[in-house]
Parts: sequence; C-alpha cells; structure tokens
Amino acid sequence: MIADAVNFFAAMFGAFYFLLSAKNVRDIPICTLIFVMNIHFLIICTILASLNLIGDGPPFEFWSMNPKAGLFGFLNPECAFVAFVPYGIFCSIFGNAGYIVCLLFFSPLVVSSSFLLEPLVAQILGSVLGIDKTPGPLTILGTLIIIFGISWIDKTMR
Repeated sequence: MIADAVNFFAAMFGAFYFLLSAKNVRDIPICTLIFVMNIHFLIICTILASLNLIGDGPPFEFWSMNPKAGLFGFLNPECAFVAFVPYGIFCSIFGNAGYIVCLLFFSPLVVSSSFLLEPLVAQILGSVLGIDKTPGPLTILGTLIIIFGISWIDKTMR
C-alpha cells in the first residue's frame, strides 16, 4: 500500500514536471531551458549528496575533485571521459534534453507516457552488457501494447 501511494504521488509530480516543461518550451529558448534545467539538477544533486542520507559512504567534500566524494569529482581526469561522454551523452542529451525537445512536437501526456518504454530499453541494454536476461515474449507484448497506447493518445491529442 505504501509503495502504491509513493508511486501515485511521484506520478503527480512527474505530470506537473511535464506540464511546466511544456509551458517553458514555448516560452524559453530550448538551449537556455536545457542549460538552466541541468544547472538546477546539479544543485539538487549537490544538496542531496551533502545531506549524506545513507551515511555509509565517504564524507561529502564540497570544493573537491575527489571522484568518490567531491562535488567536482566528475572533473577528475580519472573519470572525466566517462562522466562527459557516455553519461553526458546518454543521460543528459538523450535523456533529459531528449524529453524536453520532444515537448516541442508532442503533448506532455504523450511524452510522459513514453517513460513506460524505459524498462524495455534498460533490459535490452542490460542484456547487451551481460547483466540481464534477453526480453521475453511477455515483455515484447507489453511493449507493443504500450506503443499502441502511446500512438492512440497522440492520435486523439492531435
């Protein structure tokens, strides 16, 4: 019951996020919006990291390039390439910025519904990396149903 309540409230915040983002996409230049949103996410992640909620990791270091505990650890030469190329491209450009750019062409309902396809993509990536099973027939069937539903929502929204 608690998990359902958490999912319900998270879905409300997600819907609110996409409604506000759709309004911002119309009012703010897209590159400026993506830049501001990424700075915003950096600040939120910094606050959450500095709280050290779990408490079993190394202490947080604010003005540090320590790759394990520093705020600017992603700039450390040991991990800068990994932080900027695979994570930067796949997580920021294809992920966050991709959803924002999609709001230029689709309604917030269609874009937020597309999140339902992420588990299949994650399972395929996990399968390619050898850490998960290949998607089975029920996963494929569920994905086809989701794609049909998203296309139906898009068709009715237009």
